[in-house]
This record gives sequence, C-alpha cells and structure tokens, in this order.
Amino acid sequence: MKLFLATLMLVCPLYADAEDVLTASFPDGLDDVQVSLCFDGPAPLRLYRHEKAGAVSNGPFYEGKPLKVSDNGSVVGLPALPENACINWQTGFTVALKNRDYHLIMQTGEDLVMSTNLWFWKGPKSRDIVVDVNLPKGMSISTPWKELEKSASKIRFRPDKTSADWESRVALGKFDVDLIKVAGANIRLAAPGNLSTSQRKKIRQWIEQTVDSVTSVYGYFPQPQPQVLVVPIGTRDEAVVTAHVIRGGGLAVVFYIDETRPLQEFMDDWTATHEFSHMLVPYVSSRDRWLSEGLASYYQNVLRARDGRLSETQAWQKLFEGFKRGEKGTQGGSLAQATRGGRNSTMRVYWSGAALMLMADMRLRETTDGRQSLDTALQSLSACCMANGRTWRARELFERLDELTGTAILTGLYQKHVHEHSFPDMRSTWGDLGVNTRNNRVSLSDDAPLKDVRTAIMKG
Repeated sequence: MKLFLATLMLVCPLYADAEDVLTASFPDGLDDVQVSLCFDGPAPLRLYRHEKAGAVSNGPFYEGKPLKVSDNGSVVGLPALPENACINWQTGFTVALKNRDYHLIMQTGEDLVMSTNLWFWKGPKSRDIVVDVNLPKGMSISTPWKELEKSASKIRFRPDKTSADWESRVALGKFDVDLIKVAGANIRLAAPGNLSTSQRKKIRQWIEQTVDSVTSVYGYFPQPQPQVLVVPIGTRDEAVVTAHVIRGGGLAVVFYIDETRPLQEFMDDWTATHEFSHMLVPYVSSRDRWLSEGLASYYQNVLRARDGRLSETQAWQKLFEGFKRGEKGTQGGSLAQATRGGRNSTMRVYWSGAALMLMADMRLRETTDGRQSLDTALQSLSACCMANGRTWRARELFERLDELTGTAILTGLYQKHVHEHSFPDMRSTWGDLGVNTRNNRVSLSDDAPLKDVRTAIMKG
C-alpha cells in the first residue's frame, strides 16, 4: 500500500502538468504562420479547425512527411502516431485575404483580424493545451487567452477549455494592447488599424465609461481579464456598426466601428453597454438566448440611466418602446419556440426576456424590502458559477438564482411565461411602478405603491 501511494504521488503531478503545446511563429510581413503541435502522450484521433482552413493551409506533416488525413471540412482525422509526436502545418494569410471572407480574416490598415480556428487547430475540449506565440519585433497580438509568461521573443498563453466549435478572434500587427484596470478585472483593449492618437483616445474613453457602468452593478467587473477588440472599418451610418460577445478559449467582445464618428456618438450608443452586460452571466444555451439577450437589453437602458446618459423617464420610455416592439413581433408560438425561430423572432426574444428581467428585479426588491435585487442575485451568481466553457439552460440558471436569493421568483416567472404564446402582460407591472404609458409616452407617478422600487432600479 505504501509503495502504491508513493507511486501515485510521483505519477499524479506528472499528469497534472501534462499538456499539449502549440507553437505559432509569425514572419515580419504577416504573410502566413508556421505552426507546430506537440502532443503530450497519445495524439488525439482528430483535430478541429475552421471549415475553410484546409484551402489556405499546407499540412499537417509528421517528420517532414505529409500525413494522409481524412479531411471532413472542420474535422481533421489523424492516423496513428507515436506518443509525444509533433506535427506541423503552415497557413497562408495572403491567400486567405484574397477570398474576401471577412468572418475568416480581414485587414485593417497593415494589421490583421482573424478567426483563431484558421490556424489554431485543436483536439477535444478535454485536452490541456498552451500556445506559444513567436512575434516579430515591434508586433503585438490580441487574444482572449490567459497570458502565462512573456519574453522579448515569445508569449505563452493558456486558452480556456471550451468546445471546439466556439470561435475566437485574434488581431496581429503594430498596435498596443492597453490595460484598463477596474475593480476585479484587467480589461485588455486592442484597436488595430491606422488610427490617430485622438481616435485611440476616444475609443479608450468610450470603453472605460461603459466598463465602469457595468462594474457598478455589484462593485466589480464580472470577468477577470476579457479581451476587447475594436476594429475600425471606415465610414458608415453609425458609430458602432455591429458587435458580439464570443467565448471560445476565453471571454471577449468584438466591436466593428466607424472610427471617424465623434466621441459623443459612441457615448450615446447602447451597443457597448448591451455587450458588456452579457458578461454578467455565464454562457446560456442558444436555445434559451431570450435570457442572455433579455438581460443585456434590460441593463442597456438601466445602466445608462444610472450613469447619467439617460434620465429616469427616458430609460423607462426606452424599455416601454422595446416591450412594444416585442409585443408587435409576437407572431404565435411560445417564447421557447420563438427562440428557435431565427431573425424574424428577434424582437420577441430580446424584449420578452427583458420584460422577465424587469419583473424579476421588481419582485426581488419588493418581497425583500430592498435587500435583494437582480443586481444582488447576479453578484451571488458571480461568486459561484461564472466558469467559461460551461453551458447553462435557462431553467437551471433561474433555479440557481432562486437558491442564491432564497426565493422562488425566477422559476415562477419561467413557469408562467416561457411556454406562453403571448408577450408578457406588463399592465400590472407598470401600474405598481407608477409608469404611465398614455398615448405611448411615459410619465412617472409619485403615488404608485412601488415608486421607491422604480427609482431604486434606475439609480442602483
């Protein structure tokens, strides 16, 4: 027995430190990348990559010889390899850019923004991996991965364990990766492209202001070191053209912007507040995106009232108008069914979810005399349940929030509304809060039973 335990103590640290090592070396001109992947122990049966990566890549090779792989688009089947084998491949960026597939790769100024799956081919989620990046002098990389160590010639990262089909984006080029330090987090901001000093300052002010607003929900930012990638795409009709949160390998938000717009347009825009609010909850299944999108739609207005960008009346007006759009977009079927209904169901999905968030916030504040709120419920959730890579279903998340708040409010809302075929009836909610909606214009009443709750929601 003693011999067994001694052997186990020797072996366990060995396995605890076991990890594959992927090394990516980029040349001066960023024409391509040379990649090697050394497996720790037996090689996996397959690697996963972007479905279009094969068309712009050479390899993989083992000991200088091409591997006869079975290529099924995004899956590369590997033949039997000896333990601790290393394979390598090369991916051409110049060739990929010619295809003008901007989701796969794009150029802004002299810098590149791309899907990591173009060259970061990885095994199953269960395998540990580190990524060593070799960059030319003066070049930077923005990734969502955790940085472990850095020298003059190499940066070592550890990606989160996430599903192979969860993409992420990296930027490469001559730009700075700025740290925005707030309570609980170091935000890693990168803005590639040919931006002026004043444009970079404007972008940082905008991101800092939004991050501070989301941090105010419970006093610290909900994620420790997210990647923020701001990509300038030239003259458009609005400051923020599109944006999305992505979670592959680490948490990130990517904004595509018209860098020529004035600062005030960025400050007035709701998009950044919406996207950063997604980080208040862990990843929710796409089958229940009414929850994550509803929460972000709710907070995009509440937080802008709290930080002074909207008046209290303006914020209630925007919520009311959103609910009207959701009601108009309700074409039959339950909320659960609408969530699977594509773009035609967007307004129903987003604003039904936001209505549930308002009702949850109101009832938590009312039944606990202000001790609990949606803010405090999310704060408790952040302490236990924010690990990237796990997928939650809405009912499961609501049950956990009820457990954390000692109530049954959220599961009650779930049972009542998620399988209903109509938009939530907001009339009693408006009446209790004293939000009058006559002629589609909001006014606030001072004699409503929950007027203090109404004020507390918008003041935080």
